[in-house]
Amino acid sequence: MTGLTPEEQASYAETVAAAQAGRTVPLSMTAPRRGKPPVHWADLDAGQRAEAIAELGLPKFRAGQLTKHLFDRLSDDPEAWTDIPRDERVLLAERFAPPLLHRVRDQQADAGTTVKTLWRMAPKELRGAACQEVVWEGLDVDLARLPIITFPKNAPPYRQIAPYFQDEKVLASSLTSSNSLFAIINLIIDGFGVAAIPAVIIRRELQSGLLHPIQVSKRFPPLPIIATYQSTTHQDIVLRVVEQAQRSAASFCAGVDPATAWLV
Repeated sequence: MTGLTPEEQASYAETVAAAQAGRTVPLSMTAPRRGKPPVHWADLDAGQRAEAIAELGLPKFRAGQLTKHLFDRLSDDPEAWTDIPRDERVLLAERFAPPLLHRVRDQQADAGTTVKTLWRMAPKELRGAACQEVVWEGLDVDLARLPIITFPKNAPPYRQIAPYFQDEKVLASSLTSSNSLFAIINLIIDGFGVAAIPAVIIRRELQSGLLHPIQVSKRFPPLPIIATYQSTTHQDIVLRVVEQAQRSAASFCAGVDPATAWLV
């Protein structure tokens, strides 16, 4: 059992044979044709559920019973729906509770301590999905309405953002914190929120259009980056590291806009 259709198995076998023979495998940019995914009870709103139950000739209250089993009790096993006649259970399960995930294969590593499972799920296209592009311009830009990604509480970037919010609870509900600047940049590139980051750090992302600046009413103050060391160690290696850090910082500032980064 591979979880693949006969056509997909044949295509996979052909690709493997071509690779083993040293031939070039053609790159297909055409998406494979697939059937429509099954309709699940979660895809229907209250009105559609009532209509679906009526089309099956079942009592109206069956909709509430099915909703309770699937979403309150998290039970997709019709054998557990004992308050519904058996024949109706089977019908409802077939029509509105089809399996959405199919296990394809398991792989183990690290002497069985790591297990990876490949699942297969039918794709679905949505119109007007909840996750879509929203454009705010001018005075409509309100940081309190946006998910904020920044460093943990009491860090300098956090203290710069906090004055924009009169209510600490509002800030806490909008805030996602991370200790990794790399992670923050990737999160905002992927559209998970906005962040207060010095423009000089993300200048390549801004130039390429991956990120865009937001004009806000209050200007963010410069973000100081401070490096400290113990001068009492009297170790030459420490002084060499400090000198190299100073040279690197000076070289970096010399290559960017003086208004975006400078040494003090």
